[in-house]
Amino acid sequence: MFAQDLHKFLAVLSLVALAVVTVEAGVRAARALAPGRWVVRIANIMVLLVALTAVGGVALLIRGHRPHEMLHLIYAVLVLGAVPVADSLARSRGARGQAMARVLGALVGLGLAVRVFATG
Repeated sequence: MFAQDLHKFLAVLSLVALAVVTVEAGVRAARALAPGRWVVRIANIMVLLVALTAVGGVALLIRGHRPHEMLHLIYAVLVLGAVPVADSLARSRGARGQAMARVLGALVGLGLAVRVFATG
């Protein structure tokens, strides 16, 4: 089914975007660099991909296609919020602190995303 394949494709793209955000934040943390305009765009693209994947999942759920475990839904919501919550908690920190928080948030998001695939 096309909708399920699209959902899986967006999920893989989300995983790749989370990995890119993790690596980017790791480089910034190592060099103590402040985030630039492109860094914000990358994070926004990652959140958009995760949100589109979640919306597609909700559409599938409404059409009667259920995940193997309902924890899939909870993990998906947590993936969506991992990086933005980490960013907001570190807003008052310096450049290195913000980057480290993003690394941590992205790693949590990656771990949750892998778990989402396992419950799928």
